[in-house]
Amino acid sequence: MQPRDLTPAAIRDTLAELRPQTWPPRHRVHKYWGRKPANVVARYIELFTRPGESVLDPFSGSGVTVVEASRLGRRGAGFDANPLAVRLGRALLAPPARESFDAASQRVLVALEAEVSRWFSTA
Repeated sequence: MQPRDLTPAAIRDTLAELRPQTWPPRHRVHKYWGRKPANVVARYIELFTRPGESVLDPFSGSGVTVVEASRLGRRGAGFDANPLAVRLGRALLAPPARESFDAASQRVLVALEAEVSRWFSTA
């Protein structure tokens, strides 16, 4: 349902009934301080845009708006001055392949084990 199909009162009522929900798994990979409720952001996107339209978030933070826009078939674009925010958004939109993530994780564990074992040697 698009806003042009609803009266202002119907839009107001729809948004007034909207309650934040627990985070879906796609947004639980971090605890970015300004993260907005995904279901609320998604509902605004559904109400005020059509599939294929663009959604811009000039202060994208952890990328909730851009991720939800993409998930809903919109073209999401976001930017942020915080480099961590940019990295989070990119990682959520293009996660690594499982195999490459597992291989990289294994390399980190091997390197850490060698380093840490020097500190806790009983010899």
